[in-house]
Amino acid sequence: MVATTLSAVLIVSSSCSDPSTPITSDRLPGIFASPSSSPALAAPDTVAVNVPFSVTVTTAGGGCTLMGETETSVTGLTAEIRPFDYYVVQTAHVACTADFAYLPHKAAITLVQTGRATLRAYGRTASNEAVVLERTVVVR
Repeated sequence: MVATTLSAVLIVSSSCSDPSTPITSDRLPGIFASPSSSPALAAPDTVAVNVPFSVTVTTAGGGCTLMGETETSVTGLTAEIRPFDYYVVQTAHVACTADFAYLPHKAAITLVQTGRATLRAYGRTASNEAVVLERTVVVR
């Protein structure tokens, strides 16, 4: 876990001793959005070899979640996508809204050989269980 200081505006309780107190967050694998409402891993069915294409991995967030980085790696015909989000560490000085938001992590992937490629997105469920989503694309 990596703690970081957020510069985002959050609702701060009026009982805070100092509203300028840094708010910390944890960088964690993103929580995949419900597949019934939005595809968590979206990519074209067919892509061109040696041409970057866009992949979107959608995570779920809310009042105290900020979209983080998206890490990618490609080995042969396998691409791995790891979306991260920042989750505010709840304290007596922080109040979060109960809203829901989709956080679309976009990544450019380039595959350098033809064939059937596997895209793997690594994330977690809201109950913190690891999840790997897979999608196959044809590379021509």
